[in-house]
Amino acid sequence: VAFPEFLEVDGQQFPLVYAYRPGQDEDGVTLKLPYKMMHYVQSEALDWLVPGLLQEKLTHLLRGLPKGIRKRFVPVPDKAREIARALKPTHGDFLTSLSAHILNRYGIETKREDWVMENLPDHLKMRVEIQGETEKPIASDRDLAVLRERLDQHEEAVESDAFEKAAGAVSRLNVSGPDLGDLPDRIEVSQVGNLTVFGCVGLRCREDQVDVCLMSRPDEAERETRQGWIRLCEKAMREEMKALKRALGELKQITQVALFEGGSDALREAAYDNLVVFLFDKDAPFPVTAARFEARVKEARVRLQHVVPQLLGSLTALFETYREICLMPKAYPELETDVSRLMPPDFLRRTPFDQLPHLSRFLKAIQLRAERAKIDTRKDFQKSEVVKPFQDAVDALLETDLSFEKRSAVEDLRWMIEELRVSVFAQELGTAQKVSPKRVTDLLVQVRGMK
Repeated sequence: VAFPEFLEVDGQQFPLVYAYRPGQDEDGVTLKLPYKMMHYVQSEALDWLVPGLLQEKLTHLLRGLPKGIRKRFVPVPDKAREIARALKPTHGDFLTSLSAHILNRYGIETKREDWVMENLPDHLKMRVEIQGETEKPIASDRDLAVLRERLDQHEEAVESDAFEKAAGAVSRLNVSGPDLGDLPDRIEVSQVGNLTVFGCVGLRCREDQVDVCLMSRPDEAERETRQGWIRLCEKAMREEMKALKRALGELKQITQVALFEGGSDALREAAYDNLVVFLFDKDAPFPVTAARFEARVKEARVRLQHVVPQLLGSLTALFETYREICLMPKAYPELETDVSRLMPPDFLRRTPFDQLPHLSRFLKAIQLRAERAKIDTRKDFQKSEVVKPFQDAVDALLETDLSFEKRSAVEDLRWMIEELRVSVFAQELGTAQKVSPKRVTDLLVQVRGMK
């Protein structure tokens, strides 16, 4: 259907209204969305617009490409029609699917920054109208993220009463892991018109206790529940965690680390936080069940047996290399940037425990690059151009709001790029995984396509 009457999301249908009113706010397609459902619709789904307008949208996007790429799509209207007929949501979001399709079909590589979505006419951007309890419009915009930010503090009285009633039914104070039971990810709160409004069931830390709560936003529930999981695990392993803190006192012996971190107390606290994440925060927080909790604690007890000696060994080797590299002259322009990316003051909170043993190798690769750059700066620049586009892409991704799954994937990509640096600048050091520009490109496309 070229112009469907509804947009289906998570099994529910939301009305689409069409208007031909050039220059007016209602021009184009309007999605009528209940206020309480605005966090359950992915912005990426709206980029697909409707089939009947896709060819026109692609025509504008192709004409906005850089000249060197654009001339390969002449005549643009014919290519837009051809692409619109075959394009499918294969890679999650619209632009990633579009780039992948063009690469596969025409052998032409495009980057996300090549596509200028901002210059699209308004009627080629989905307009979203947020509705209250009585289906009366509250606000509208062609950017769902802007609407969410504007309306997150808004509450309809009826909806608020329904939410409080539902929250009272599921809330439990000061729970422990064994008595969690199996929590539903979400429950029905109320009906808005013919649509169901849901609330998210999760965990929330309150001082030293953990409560089961109802939350209105999925991102809030995920963030709070992750902290709740960690706190429950720490409480279940209270004695083991006390012993861990005592064992981390050995870090005082590594004087360079203590100086770098601003003192042995700060170092010990950062190391403890690093290990807590390694032990307890290993995957998405949902579903919340007693069985998952027991499995996580059981696995953490096994992991805990060897972590302190491994941490001490990794940090000793790391700071030995770090001290050496700090004494080196600046042999290439990005040397300080490369070092600070790997070793910021809070590196223990930015670097997963599993990656700490590799940091020393990454720093040694910087050393070798610096030595070789002094001999041949032109060759060093050529090599740097292999890595730079990937690092720029990761930096851009890290500046956006990411789901847990996507952030984890971006972190994997980040470390693959460090391995690529080793293979490009210091191949003799070896890499921890197979890596090449093509492998990094494939992972980057996959990550961009995630929700």
